[in-house]
Amino acid sequence: MYWLSIIGIPVVVIIVALYFEYKIDPKTIPKSLLDIIIGTAIAFVVTFLVVNKVIDNTEQKKWIKVRNITYSQLIDRICDISASCTMFYRISIRDKWALIKDRFPPNDKTLSAFNDLIQDLNKHNINGKIPVTYNEGDDEADTKFYEEVKFDLDHIQIVLIPRVIQGHGEQELIDALVAFESAGNKLRHDVFDRHTCFPQVVSLIEKAHIVYETIYNERHALYRSEHK
Repeated sequence: MYWLSIIGIPVVVIIVALYFEYKIDPKTIPKSLLDIIIGTAIAFVVTFLVVNKVIDNTEQKKWIKVRNITYSQLIDRICDISASCTMFYRISIRDKWALIKDRFPPNDKTLSAFNDLIQDLNKHNINGKIPVTYNEGDDEADTKFYEEVKFDLDHIQIVLIPRVIQGHGEQELIDALVAFESAGNKLRHDVFDRHTCFPQVVSLIEKAHIVYETIYNERHALYRSEHK
């Protein structure tokens, strides 16, 4: 339909112009053919630009309708994954409930909880100590953590990231999601290869924090632009 509009309109212009030229004076057709070609080329370019603009506007309107739902699901998934750390590894932060309740729309309270969580995770990561898990002495703690969050990781990778890309989401968010997906794949790889996975757990939560902060910043920028 897209290319039919771009090609069809100029073709119709040519046929109509030639028809009227023929009706008025058949001898003038060769003389005015160059003018018709130039006019058609202009019509082609204008049609191309107009159709492109209409398609872009239509796609943008569709994305606006599903943006909040998509962002809400993204935040639910990444916060669930992050909250699992506070319980699974018995990591204590000031307000872990900010990762569990009232996390959408993105807010300062949940952002602060992410910062506290990452700070504590990195403290253990730097010292080379894996935090105490719900089952102390469990050699497969990281594997069990991955199994706990696998559904959320798969849903983000298979459903939500493609939806953001197809919906013409902001490039900064797409980049953050790609980095998060890469961290999830690295965690999966290390789990299957029986490597030490805790550093990848830390990396995954750091990337989740970036996704949350990017949505937070995007929504605030959108709010400011709408209330100028």
